[in-house]
Amino acid sequence: MKERFDNAKRLNDAFWMHVYNAFGAPRAGIEAYLSAFEMDENVQSIPTKHVGGLDYLYARVNAVSRHPAAGFWFLFWQDLWVENQDMSHIVPSDEDRKLLIAKALDPRYPSAIAYTPQPREDLEKQLVELKLMPEPSAISGLCSLCCDPTASHFRP
Repeated sequence: MKERFDNAKRLNDAFWMHVYNAFGAPRAGIEAYLSAFEMDENVQSIPTKHVGGLDYLYARVNAVSRHPAAGFWFLFWQDLWVENQDMSHIVPSDEDRKLLIAKALDPRYPSAIAYTPQPREDLEKQLVELKLMPEPSAISGLCSLCCDPTASHFRP
């Protein structure tokens, strides 16, 4: 029982319902909860000591929740970065290029593609400029050879 009470002094049991599982809860409500109901001074002081962190968190929440497509877009690009950031093509040895690609793909940067859903043409142009994709004309030439539904190999 003492251990449970000690744990609750560090982080109140209600934290999980009112903060952790409250995706999209208004910031003012979260800050009020932390100040009024948490006993640990470090947790109580999050709204004042970590303003930048909360700004970052709420900017991300707003970006992914403004439209269902924005959420899927973000998840795709964030996963692409997380799962492939160690690949030499994604993170080259050239420091300038590495930073350029990171700013485009790493969701820790506000300039990341993950935050800007866009038409395919615009995305392809950006990926070509970053040298992460060949020119679309090179791809379409290949696709016309193997994916042309009027080609004889598609006929019964």
